[in-house]
Amino acid sequence: MAPGDHIENVGLNRLTRGLAHLCAQHVMEEKWLLAPSLRTGFQWLDAVTKSGQPVLNVRVKTVNRMALELGAPEMEKRGVSLLRGMRAELLAGAVLARMREKSGYLAGLETGPGLMRVVAATLRDLRLAGVDAAGLSPRLFEVPVKGKEIISLLEAYEEELACGGLIDLAGALSLAARRLETDGAALPPQSLVAVPEDMLERMRGFERVLWDSVPEERRIVLEVDRPGEGSAGGAGDPSPLAWVSRPGDAPQPDGDGCVEMFRAVGEVNEVREVLRRCAAAGIPFDQVEILHSDASTYVPLIYEICALLSPQGGTGVPATFLEGIPVRYSRPGRALAAWLSWIVEDFPQSVLVRMVQDGLLDPGSATDPPHFSRMGSVLRSLPIGKGRGRYLAAIDAELESLAWRISRPEREEYGDDNGEQAAHLERRMEILRSLREIIGDLLAGIPESAHDQLALLRGAEEFIASRARGASELDEYGRMRLLDDIRELASCIGENDACLSCLDIRGWLSELAASSRVEGKGPRPGCIYVASLAAGGHSGRPHTFILGLDDGRFPAAGLQDPLLLDSERTAICEELPTAAGRLAASLEDFASLAARIRGRITLSYCCRSLGDDRDMFPSPILLAAYRIVTGDREGVQDDLIAWLPEPVSFAPRDPELYLNSTEWWLCRLCGEPAAEDPEGIVSSAFPHLGRGMEARRARESDLFTAYDGHVPEAGADLDPTKAGGLVLSASRLETLGRCPLEYFFAYVLGIKPPEEYLLDPSRWLEPTEKGSLLHSVFQGFYLRLLAENRGPVFESDWNTLQGILADEIGAWVHRKPPPSHDVFAREVDDLRRGVRIFLQEEEEHCRGRRPLYFEVAIGMETDAEGNTVDSPEPVEVELPGGKTIRTRGCIDRIDELGEPGSSRFAVCDYKTGSSYGFKREDPFCQGRRVQNFIYMMQAQSRLAECHPGAEVASFQYFFPSTREHGERIEWDAGTLMGGVDVLQNLCEMLARGCFPFTDDDSDVSISDFRAYFGDINASVEAVKRKLHNPDNEILAPFRELRGYGG
Repeated sequence: MAPGDHIENVGLNRLTRGLAHLCAQHVMEEKWLLAPSLRTGFQWLDAVTKSGQPVLNVRVKTVNRMALELGAPEMEKRGVSLLRGMRAELLAGAVLARMREKSGYLAGLETGPGLMRVVAATLRDLRLAGVDAAGLSPRLFEVPVKGKEIISLLEAYEEELACGGLIDLAGALSLAARRLETDGAALPPQSLVAVPEDMLERMRGFERVLWDSVPEERRIVLEVDRPGEGSAGGAGDPSPLAWVSRPGDAPQPDGDGCVEMFRAVGEVNEVREVLRRCAAAGIPFDQVEILHSDASTYVPLIYEICALLSPQGGTGVPATFLEGIPVRYSRPGRALAAWLSWIVEDFPQSVLVRMVQDGLLDPGSATDPPHFSRMGSVLRSLPIGKGRGRYLAAIDAELESLAWRISRPEREEYGDDNGEQAAHLERRMEILRSLREIIGDLLAGIPESAHDQLALLRGAEEFIASRARGASELDEYGRMRLLDDIRELASCIGENDACLSCLDIRGWLSELAASSRVEGKGPRPGCIYVASLAAGGHSGRPHTFILGLDDGRFPAAGLQDPLLLDSERTAICEELPTAAGRLAASLEDFASLAARIRGRITLSYCCRSLGDDRDMFPSPILLAAYRIVTGDREGVQDDLIAWLPEPVSFAPRDPELYLNSTEWWLCRLCGEPAAEDPEGIVSSAFPHLGRGMEARRARESDLFTAYDGHVPEAGADLDPTKAGGLVLSASRLETLGRCPLEYFFAYVLGIKPPEEYLLDPSRWLEPTEKGSLLHSVFQGFYLRLLAENRGPVFESDWNTLQGILADEIGAWVHRKPPPSHDVFAREVDDLRRGVRIFLQEEEEHCRGRRPLYFEVAIGMETDAEGNTVDSPEPVEVELPGGKTIRTRGCIDRIDELGEPGSSRFAVCDYKTGSSYGFKREDPFCQGRRVQNFIYMMQAQSRLAECHPGAEVASFQYFFPSTREHGERIEWDAGTLMGGVDVLQNLCEMLARGCFPFTDDDSDVSISDFRAYFGDINASVEAVKRKLHNPDNEILAPFRELRGYGG
């Protein structure tokens, strides 16, 4: 039996079959196998090994690798080093930068990494084709001026190589060829050099010179499958698609189903359908190769969908990628992109919040760091907005504020447990300290000047090395790749800092984060293998899926080199590649791909773009494939589209062809035939969704249920009239009266809305902050007057009041810097006009009264100065029937009426906003306002103890704003005594556990919980129906407050 006769042909194409015979006939000789890439060559050897033929003494090499190995001795002797990769681009860029200084034509090109690559590629093409500056003439160019500059550019490049002790790839190929011609010992004794014939045909310029320099007796040309040759249909025969470039010559179809086609709604469903078909047919993943026409679209989709199939997440993705995985899927890659965006956009808070929440930053020295989402929430709540200098200042101010609040219990919080509140503040301080360390380190590594490119590069290196978080193998590979590229660039700049003039470091880093790839691998057991159309089809796997065959992706647009047009390339040298040539060869290349594949081929395209909702159409390749598969040699695109099955989508047509439970449910609920009782099916499988649907039905009914806010179990705990019951504040009671469900969320469940600072460039102080500032101004002003035992006089007090206002504004500027000078000036002017109105109105108003007590603390710790009527104990208020509740509060002001010692008093509360919602004719606004009654009763209790016989005669709201211009809304004590009935109903609602939604959507127009209420209009209408239903007896207190009959 002759060597190689035992080789199984099944699964081998002509190339691997020839390689197997070579390995059988020349077992001991050293064999150099030239391949487009090392991974491709190893795939050929794997196929040979699987056929049963041992592979010995085979060395896979690329043409460039062979040239470097052969030329290395001469390069060492000459003292030159190879110029390639980033160094070649930077050298080309530096040469171009010098040319642009004295050039007219090239000066119009926009600088950047893209231009450097174009220039480097053009120079490489010229050099590989054997073209030098001396052999070029300006007449060969469409624009002679441009020709002169290109010649000068090439000449300068050649001079840089010579002067810098450098050699490019063309030079290395030339050296290697010369050694082969002059040194008989250049190749190992009796060694052979093999190359596939199609690869040989593509060799141009110095590559072909190198091959021709190999001794003829050492050369072996391996035959390959040719498009449109041989037969089709046998186990070892080419696919019928080998005739795709000439479908009219294809053999008649035999209906064996070795070629299939489908279309999909969206590229994501192309990928899903591949996996569905594998699952349906029981095809192991390591029998599948996926080829694609667009790496930027399909590689991320395949990675993401395959990652969902692995319980190990990203580290166990059952797929390998020839081109690798985009580095942006690693945390360091995402962190670098976000870090650059943060710097470029002037340090916006939202970008840093996202970085923290996504866990992209190393938590620093903390041994037990807070959770990333909590850190992000705290950072989001700080008044920063944007700007490098605002972060640490805002954190320090918040730390200072928290320390003050911990030392002085808050008066109005969502809870009554001061210990719990202090613990919450302590936790917030710990998070802020962690954030300060992280952000301080980040800012320290960023150069102050945006023009210091080298410092930015060093900062990026330090950020990736020590501040970007890694938590997986992919993260560490991503970190290493980014650091290698950054350090290589830094080394190049160190060798020749002139290249900085042609390089935008910020743009280069952005492109690095977006386009770098890691973990490029060949086929692996248990994994789908993914490659591009140009590099795929060598794995020998029996199932090949080719994706992305729409007319927008294949054949790709033949974009010309903007520096050297196709017409100029043709005129200069026939060896130069052209865009037109590449485009013309695309169909033939596809046919060659199909010819070398053995097994089943499935073609697909996206017929509907999900991104912009437009139709997409099949590539001419699919039409040619249709003509081959169906035998309809005259078929047109409409025939193809009519022949194809319905497009696949998110829901598989067959419930058994699902990838995950989501697809199964989509198929059951959206497919044909329609499922009976879909809600019942969902409820039985997902009880929590079933309870949600039950809740929806209950809310839509006329009955008041647990899903509407009826929580009787909570009533016993919440009853404020029981011994030791809740201490109630006016703000809590008004929340209950305005929207009982909001009260339940805030005070019963203890839900706190997310703390978030949203930068409004047109506003400095929020309404509550403005109110706090003015309250402090008014209190400070009146404390001075009280010490002087006199009333306000505009003429003599205006300057004093302005000084107090200026001090408070200064404190707030330190605490919260304004967004701009114009906004600050406008708001300060508004504040100044407001306090002016205050003083003018108070001068007149206080002629018959004397402000006596300020910020009176009831049921809480007092300020250092305090008032004689302050009380740390709550004040009891008696309800109809004799029960009492305990109340607390902080009364803005108590005035003494008439002459000193009159024992008649009035309560005054400042309102710095609008008077909307306050009605003289309805002091309690159907339960929404009880502050007036509560404060009057608290003042009466405390004054009676300190002023025997004291009587509170009235309560008033004072609106010293420019909008309301000092309006006062006042009620006498007799009118306000009706508040006891309102209070009775509110307390009864608490005792019953009755927390319905409001019946007026304006009650929640600015609620912090608005997002939690769902469809507000629908909820309002549902509550109205329930209030009108007399069977809902539990709603009686709320019905009485709102004035519903029955």
